[in-house]
Amino acid sequence: MRRRRIAALMAGLNREYQRDFVQGMVREAQARDVDLCIFACQGTADNDEVQNEANEANIFDLPDLKQFDGVAALCATMATQHTRAHLLELLAGQAGRPQVIVDDDAPQAVHLTFDDDSSVRELTRHLVEDHGYRRFVVVTGPKGNPVSEGRFRICREVLEQHGVMPPPERVFDGRWLRAGGQEAARAVMRSGDVPEVFLCCNDDMSFGVIDVLEEHGLRVPEDVCVTGFDARREAVGRGMTTISRPVTGAGEETVRILCDWINGNRPAQHQICLPTEIIYGDSCGCPLRHNLSRSYVRLLSDEHRAMERSMMQTSGFSNELAAVLTMKEAGEVLNRFADSWAMGELHVCVDPDFLQDSEAALRLGFPKQMLLLADHGMERCDMQQLFDTSILLPALEEERRRAAVLVFCPLYCLQRNFGYVVLDVDFATTLALHPFLAVLGSGLMSLHLQSTVRTYAQALEQLSLHDPLTGLLNRRGYEQEATLLLRVARSSGQRLVMLSADMDGMKHINDRFGHLAGDQAIRCMGKAMRELESMGMTSVHISGDEFLAVGVLPAMARADMVLACFQRGLDRVNREQAQPWKISASAGVTCAVPGEKDTLDTFQEVADRRMYVCKRQRKLADASGGGEDIASGLC
Repeated sequence: MRRRRIAALMAGLNREYQRDFVQGMVREAQARDVDLCIFACQGTADNDEVQNEANEANIFDLPDLKQFDGVAALCATMATQHTRAHLLELLAGQAGRPQVIVDDDAPQAVHLTFDDDSSVRELTRHLVEDHGYRRFVVVTGPKGNPVSEGRFRICREVLEQHGVMPPPERVFDGRWLRAGGQEAARAVMRSGDVPEVFLCCNDDMSFGVIDVLEEHGLRVPEDVCVTGFDARREAVGRGMTTISRPVTGAGEETVRILCDWINGNRPAQHQICLPTEIIYGDSCGCPLRHNLSRSYVRLLSDEHRAMERSMMQTSGFSNELAAVLTMKEAGEVLNRFADSWAMGELHVCVDPDFLQDSEAALRLGFPKQMLLLADHGMERCDMQQLFDTSILLPALEEERRRAAVLVFCPLYCLQRNFGYVVLDVDFATTLALHPFLAVLGSGLMSLHLQSTVRTYAQALEQLSLHDPLTGLLNRRGYEQEATLLLRVARSSGQRLVMLSADMDGMKHINDRFGHLAGDQAIRCMGKAMRELESMGMTSVHISGDEFLAVGVLPAMARADMVLACFQRGLDRVNREQAQPWKISASAGVTCAVPGEKDTLDTFQEVADRRMYVCKRQRKLADASGGGEDIASGLC
């Protein structure tokens, strides 16, 4: 019997908040021996560099949530309200299934939230009453985001109670971004009215505000107070006054709630609220109440080394992937680099048609079958395996000694959706995740473009070798093919056979029925020539009404056999085509083992000479009373 399985849906797994949350989920899931599948896109609410929202959100349509025993969702981390609404719609369709939604609310789910209100209220009161600040600028998160709006609502409530709420032009939407904080601070600097406090609803925006204040020679907190929220490690290390959420504990609590619910113990409460804590730094003017600078420096040093290593690995990976020409080579590069990155598992699942079908990579969603391009980390490595997308990953179906923790990420480049990547959580929560996915997507795009170029090149090559009217080889194609056949016949001692055919009565068809009818007659002649393919010969449209056929035939082959085959082709086409005219032709054949000095011209001259003898006989027969309905004159 398979383990219980939980799906987690979120954005930006390598962000600090999400990483800490997942750490708690993983810890509790492994303790309870529960499989955890995390479906994560890269576009987050605190990152405005979403490459393609539709392809990002694809990953949430991948799993059939009915196959999971419980679902957790961090809807508020999504980059756009559209993606957030789509996620809530998916969850609503699974009513009755154990669900936990963090920082958002839905009637069918347990709402896990944090007591931001108490800490925001106390911090805002502290700034007004304990410090006596009166002139505020507020930098909020994105409009429509429930977390952002909740934090701002309490700020406004306290400021209004004290009569110090700033006017609307002093309230800025910082979009959760450092750049948003910078934009807000620059707008304030341009006004010339510097406030006493920048009250920011997250730490990233407060960093952006401080950047601009320092550009203008202003000190924090001596000249301006700045506060944040979320207690990011950088904020705490820099002495920011901020608010801490028990994020890792929330991840643990999410899995506990789901596991108890799966076992039949649904929580009595619809909403579970976890406490938050103000961390007083010196950015608000208070004496610093902690000294974490040493640990912060160590953290920065570790992250710097990890980033340097990641950049070097990504550079090498990019160079090798750019040189591959086939999907097999790409899979080999992926498996090799998975070792150098110390990935526990890496599975790259791609649309099997994305190279051949130019439209496949433009489709949203995933096909019914996927191709396993790379399968690293399992005892049984089965690259190039096709599997049903509904199972998500063949490795998930295998018996494991311990619970699986796997991360599913979308794989795309620009508008092209290639599939998805499945990684172990240790790698997926590092800063290397985003560059790895970007390089891999670019590499598959390069493969796709190379395949497209090769397809077009082959099509152009075919066009250059074939006659567009009949589809037969043209003179250039004939010279390539016939040269090879001459060599084969000479080396094997077999007979090279060449038929030369010239259509009769083409002027009569053109004059009486028009040139379009003449083109149709030539196409019909091409169909008749194809009858010779049954003997292993290759047909050629030389020009106008002139045709050739060439092939290597065994010793018992005779010229009359070739002529009879050609005659059958003429008869068949004349029976099948409903036209007021019939096609006819004069033909001659030469059939011999080529000598050392024989060339293609040698054979063609003999075949042409016999064809012209046939044509003269035909004209003499017509002059002596032969009818125009004679199908051919063959010699």
